Amino acid sequence: MRAPISVLATVLLASGAAHAATTLVEPDARISDEAIHADQQAIAAVQGRIQALNDAGRPLGDYAMAKAQCWLNTAFHEYSRNDRSEWPEAALQESMRLVSSLEAGQEPAGETPMVAGAKRLREDLWARAAELKNHEGYRCARPLVACFEVGLVHAGHEFAQYGWRHARSYIEMAEDQAVDAARAADECNELERLAKLAAVQAAPVPAVADAAGAAPVVVPLPAGPPAEKLLLEADALFAFDRYAVEDMSADGRERLADLAERLFQAYSRVDLVLVTGHTDRLGGDEYNQRLSVERANTVLRYLESLGVNARMVALGRASAEPLSQCGDDLPSRDALIECLAPDRRVEVEIHGVQR
Repeated sequence: MRAPISVLATVLLASGAAHAATTLVEPDARISDEAIHADQQAIAAVQGRIQALNDAGRPLGDYAMAKAQCWLNTAFHEYSRNDRSEWPEAALQESMRLVSSLEAGQEPAGETPMVAGAKRLREDLWARAAELKNHEGYRCARPLVACFEVGLVHAGHEFAQYGWRHARSYIEMAEDQAVDAARAADECNELERLAKLAAVQAAPVPAVADAAGAAPVVVPLPAGPPAEKLLLEADALFAFDRYAVEDMSADGRERLADLAERLFQAYSRVDLVLVTGHTDRLGGDEYNQRLSVERANTVLRYLESLGVNARMVALGRASAEPLSQCGDDLPSRDALIECLAPDRRVEVEIHGVQR
């Protein structure tokens, strides 16, 4: 899994980035702290534009967004290695081209140019990337395919500059990216199947057994208990009786960012993230069921927007699993609402391997 926004955001000097140049200093002039600082600001400015697009709702799993980020990452990587070739500038300009199109509300073309004299290597891997774009599960592999293609161009740059010995490790990384992208595409349909099963399980009325008397369908979980189970108070995540992203509190967004960071840092492998919404008993069954499902879906989508690309399923259990013990003899409705607060929650089960 990748972090929500590239580590560039914590490495580069972002002060004054809004006024940074749109090109890097000429290689021969990169001999002063001022020149290096200006280049860092130029790269940080593009990073800020990518983050602004994400803040406006453009998901990081989008092909063009991921590609813009990966071009920027390679620009910074080679700049940090003191690459005096055309690559850092060319990669930065490719990132800016994609970002500018997205800012203008346009969908950039999907071609991946061979910039800065990079040699086109491994036609079989390029063909694999093209195949994945036609895969029925491509929507789940878009960011991986985007970075896979940029990685192939990067390998071609290393080959053109230094020969096979330097290009070899980059080609190996591209091979690994191809495997990861193919796995994500293949698992995409399985994710949809799980979501459909989750919808059956989350219905207010239990699923009806078939003619043979089989048990109702449930979401299959990995073997064994979850590695971790987290409880998030719904009142801290959302405004009362609300469920949309715009209804989320600043504290709620921060808590979900902390959860995403935990997934990135604390787990070497995440098999499934199960997000279950719960309500209190106030209100009708149908309304509570919808509210619990919508809140779980909002949490799931927000985690996706933060870069979490593990398999995730959202469930709604309405008021079927209360935690409180509140009687009907409380002095007011407000007192009852306060007493029922523990029932209004979102539970997150993480199945995977912790580091």
